[in-house]
Amino acid sequence: MSSVLMNRANEKETVVVLGGYGAVGAAVCEALALNCRVVVAGRDFAKAQHMARRLGEQAEAAQLDTTAPSTYRDLLKRASVVVNCVEHNNFAVAEQCLAHSVHYVDVSASADVISQLQTLDSSAKSANATVVFSVGVAPGLTNLLVDHAQSRLGPLKRADIFVLLGLGESHGAAAIQWTLKQFGHKFSVKTDGARKEVSAFCEGLSTTMPEPFGRRTGYRFDFSDQHTLPATLRIESVNTWLCFDSRAVTRILWCLAKSRLLSVLPLWRGSNTISKLSHWVPMGGTQFAVQVDAIGGNESPNRFTLTGDGEADVTGRVAAHVAGYLLSSSAPPGALHLEQLMNLETLLEMLGNRLFVTESVSEPGM
Repeated sequence: MSSVLMNRANEKETVVVLGGYGAVGAAVCEALALNCRVVVAGRDFAKAQHMARRLGEQAEAAQLDTTAPSTYRDLLKRASVVVNCVEHNNFAVAEQCLAHSVHYVDVSASADVISQLQTLDSSAKSANATVVFSVGVAPGLTNLLVDHAQSRLGPLKRADIFVLLGLGESHGAAAIQWTLKQFGHKFSVKTDGARKEVSAFCEGLSTTMPEPFGRRTGYRFDFSDQHTLPATLRIESVNTWLCFDSRAVTRILWCLAKSRLLSVLPLWRGSNTISKLSHWVPMGGTQFAVQVDAIGGNESPNRFTLTGDGEADVTGRVAAHVAGYLLSSSAPPGALHLEQLMNLETLLEMLGNRLFVTESVSEPGM
């Protein structure tokens, strides 16, 4: 957590982290507990207690069911910020936070969830609170990187976002289930100013990433950034493409999605088994990359890349930084995407050497 931000935050302020014992939630709690009072909350009280003990006297555990507001209304009376790291009943939880004028941060990557949260803008302003979403790697860093590209190039005509994830990353069953459910899923995107219906992981686009990744093919995936950035940054065409560090696994998943076998072989039902297996038999590394191939007014291709290690850890630290920002600054009330709250430079300053930026920008006239 940025010392500049957190030193200004009141140590008595309390941040509630829903799912604070998961891969992302644990990273949020660890970063915040250095300077804030943290409540590790979730349905599994034993896991919450274990995490709170790890964090020390700055933390406590709470059993909380997002479907039952009665389990957390009292907790909200003393909370300043809630960070939600689970994807269940998100809109209702956000509404409860606003009813108590509590800031709300959501790490969901689902387009549907973020679309619902966007509708809370007037409620958040009435409560003098801030709801922040598109927080994490994708969406989150992807949004900020497109915003950065536009600040360097001027208005963009097209942005292709590539997300490369390491299969050696320790993901929870819920995250694996969400990802597997997306394969073959139909959704629409805005391309060249028009709507187009596509299927997840059935259409690919190639790019060249910095070493050690090299030439890669990403496949369409329903991350929310491509749905929201055309409006927030006024870009005609935004598309998001996903691949994994293992070319073989990426290719196999493309074949399964293209043949529609995943519709009759619901791999997501085995997410618990896959999660456990991944701890013992990693199929890749933990490095990840986010790249934006951008076309500006000069019609030349430009590339902006962020590389890092540990997607869950970085996602958690981004969310923790946002929570700290809400505690220590006069953030505008309303419902905001991450790029509407801060820029990439602000976040990079906080994350330090956890992210590395490379740029390939064409000179005007080239």
